[in-house]
Amino acid sequence: MNQQLTKDAIRVEIEATRTAFHALSRSLSAADRLRRSKNVAWTNGEVLFHITFAFMLLPALLTKPIVAMQCRKRNERAHDERRNARK
Repeated sequence: MNQQLTKDAIRVEIEATRTAFHALSRSLSAADRLRRSKNVAWTNGEVLFHITFAFMLLPALLTKPIVAMQCRKRNERAHDERRNARK
């Protein structure tokens, strides 16, 4: 697949996800935000905050070599576990 087509497809998907996230966030009333989420430790508003914060933090973290290396190792380990599970 053409690398530019892949980048364009990723940009389109990211924009669609951003738009959907903003629509979801705007659709919640104050009562919805204060309601407990399925994670009993947090409200829906706290979950939205943590999702937003993670998206702001991840690009900076992924540029750090040690973090990127750990992510690759974790992904390789998960891939190996899935491959071994099929055997």
